[in-house]
Amino acid sequence: MNAKVAYGNALMELARGLIKDKKYSESRPLLRAALKVDPTRTLPYAVDAWRLLCRSYSKQGKAESALYVCTQAHKVSPCLKSTLLSALM
Repeated sequence: MNAKVAYGNALMELARGLIKDKKYSESRPLLRAALKVDPTRTLPYAVDAWRLLCRSYSKQGKAESALYVCTQAHKVSPCLKSTLLSALM
């Protein structure tokens, strides 16, 4: 595993923990950074990052932002039908 991949995964795990602790606004910068670390990877990394970002926005009641990032998750992986539903739950 290269350094970018390890760093991106670490950021996502930190963000995932913050989301579990209902610290949604604190998770968003970590998720955005994780997406920028290695933008060439798509599945499942980018989908998971976009999905977590969608969950963060939706839990804060930011519908427009949640819709945008859920759309990005779906664009990255249109074959994953449950992307939008899993992000909102």
